[in-house]
Amino acid sequence: MIAQIGGYWLMLGAWSFISIRSLLARKKKREAALYGVIMLMGAVLGSFCLAHKDLPGFTIPFKLLFEPIGMKLLRHS
Repeated sequence: MIAQIGGYWLMLGAWSFISIRSLLARKKKREAALYGVIMLMGAVLGSFCLAHKDLPGFTIPFKLLFEPIGMKLLRHS
């Protein structure tokens, strides 16, 4: 399992390095930075998937943000 994740990171890192260097050679700094961030997020999520770990839902941050507001509104009613 660790070897799979390590190989995944190694291949993804090499691919990203080559792609980012190509973008930087064409003077596209913002695109290279955005590509790097997206690939890093993909690497982290892919590692969790390879490790068979459950990922939290994308609604949890919104729930944490809006639930206290809703509770305050319900108490004032």
